[in-house]
Amino acid sequence: MPFPPTPTSERSSHSGNCHCGAVRFSLSLSPPLHEYPTNLCDCSICTKNGYLLLYPFLKDFTLESMLQDFDYEKLQLNKVYGRSAGPEYKPIYATVIDERLARIYEAIVTGSASRFLDYDSNLYATGFRYQIESSSAEVSEGSSPAGMSVILNEKTTDFPTSIPQPTDSPLPSGGSFTQSHFNGSKHDTVPVDTFRMTLLGCIRFLDHFSDLYGNRLSPVARRQSDRALKAVLRAFSLQWLLSSRSSLESGASLDLSSTGSLNGEPLSSNSLLEIYTDAWFRARSILRDVHSVRSFRVVCAIFMFDGIAIPKKARDVLNEPNLVHEFLDMGLGKLRELDGLVKQYCDNLGPFSQYGALLEASLSLVRWCGYIRDIGAALTTNYQCKLPELLVHSDAFTSGASIPKEPFRHTLQYLDQNIPSICRKAAREAFGVWRKIVNVKSSLPEPADGVLDLPSGTFETISLAMTAIEKFNESFRPFMHHCRENFSCLSMPSRISLVSLAMPWDLGVLVLAETLKPFANEICQSSHPELLSCMQSYGQEAASSVARTIDCMLRLPTEETFNLQNGLSAEVPIIAYHVTPSIMSATLEKALEHTIERQISLPGDVEGDNVWDHQIDCLLKGLVSLDVTIGGSQTAGVAMQSLMHNEGELATSPQGKALQKKAWQEIVELLRPHLPAEQSIIP
Repeated sequence: MPFPPTPTSERSSHSGNCHCGAVRFSLSLSPPLHEYPTNLCDCSICTKNGYLLLYPFLKDFTLESMLQDFDYEKLQLNKVYGRSAGPEYKPIYATVIDERLARIYEAIVTGSASRFLDYDSNLYATGFRYQIESSSAEVSEGSSPAGMSVILNEKTTDFPTSIPQPTDSPLPSGGSFTQSHFNGSKHDTVPVDTFRMTLLGCIRFLDHFSDLYGNRLSPVARRQSDRALKAVLRAFSLQWLLSSRSSLESGASLDLSSTGSLNGEPLSSNSLLEIYTDAWFRARSILRDVHSVRSFRVVCAIFMFDGIAIPKKARDVLNEPNLVHEFLDMGLGKLRELDGLVKQYCDNLGPFSQYGALLEASLSLVRWCGYIRDIGAALTTNYQCKLPELLVHSDAFTSGASIPKEPFRHTLQYLDQNIPSICRKAAREAFGVWRKIVNVKSSLPEPADGVLDLPSGTFETISLAMTAIEKFNESFRPFMHHCRENFSCLSMPSRISLVSLAMPWDLGVLVLAETLKPFANEICQSSHPELLSCMQSYGQEAASSVARTIDCMLRLPTEETFNLQNGLSAEVPIIAYHVTPSIMSATLEKALEHTIERQISLPGDVEGDNVWDHQIDCLLKGLVSLDVTIGGSQTAGVAMQSLMHNEGELATSPQGKALQKKAWQEIVELLRPHLPAEQSIIP
């Protein structure tokens, strides 16, 4: 029957309501319902639910309660909801935000996971190999993993849509793998017996078995867990949208045609910052509400939230001392409880159970995520590690086993193909060294009244950390130097792998140098005076290394195509790809502090001043480059204000008079535009 239909003498009356019953309506149809023309919509929702649409005349429709507007799905359809209903994320339910964030998640989280959460990096890894799936060229060919789009856009089912999957081979018997399986000439050659998995797939897989290992989750607890994970994923991915400051300074306008709207108005960069801040507050509120829920979804949400840049508004409004790692203790506590339950269940399943093997591999991945967060928090703040130290039994990197023999004589293509695998093995040992640095921090007393007595055993702890740094540097520094010399010839995945490892490694060395500085006199007067000069040398080398890495990055054109394909701004630099933005800002801040202080304490010559100027220039430009993204702007802003305060005081001290006035003015001028208007600058 054609539309609009021709009214007849017959009429049928109907009434209905919205899902919650708050909105009621009545209508009449002529011709009657069984003769009225319908529309068969081919969208996924209508197709799956078998909906048929009909359109009554407005005069025949009566609404019995008030409605409010809400923009939905790219504004193709304007839906209305009752005042008490509506989608869960009204401020951020514009579809950029779902489609673009899904791509950002794949680029940042999945990419980072495939670099440093994979089997070769995991100190908790069991005999069952696994590989983190990624959509980038960095991994081997295979089926695409279920990404963030499943979590954001579709109704979550109880059974995971992307459980860890073994390759074509039978289940391994365990413990039978050797390093030779991974010594291929292609990126990430997948061994015969390897589980391919995604981080979200592992989380959902572990929760799917919760009833069986004694962690019964009620329907309400499952919904709360999903809600927490979704909220954190949104806030996390929003960090890589373009910041307002970068768009204004560059004169470029952000293409918002694909980003939807906020309350009916086109999204601007300032709106995106507001959306990010709202998303962070919402995620924090939901995590506080699920403190009693014990699930792997909640654990994963907490670990991810721990790495999110804290918005400036949150720092100003909340002003809480423990805001930085507010939920980490809670997440690690839940993980310890769940860990025992899952391990007991796996023991009951026996060594030949496929599900047991998948559960063990998935559990090892989550445990490793917790260990990384534990060490990262202790390395960069006064947080105390809660997890026991893991011994690094493998020396695949420092022994040279992972680096091709005579790597400098191999073709660049061969080196490029092996860099991601080499960096994963190096990261495994780097985490062992970082834990030794954390042990040094924990063993030293707080400076009080100028009296610094070092406890017995402290020098042994320092010596162990220094020895570990020396051993790692012997292999890492020549390898990194060669890679930097050929940086422009490397593929994007190799560049990101190198930068993602080199910057945190240098941060760890700089943190140790800073930690030992107040105890310089005590170390000099001890039986181990060589430790101080050695540490100063390592610190100088680390600061120079950071500057050289940034210099390599700045010499390259921005990979616009690579960025845009991943939902990022074309301006996003390589250092912004790290999964924790604050790590990169902290690295640059520490390197700047060390470089400036060294220039002040040592008399310079013309050649030395030129080197110093170049290093400062590279480091400042690297810090400013982080300002392009929302998350980077929040962390870089904190670092810049800290630098202005600390180095400003230093430059006005008697020692600081040695600092070149022109160079300091250049620093001030570079930092000034990136500070709030109310921030005072010490001349």
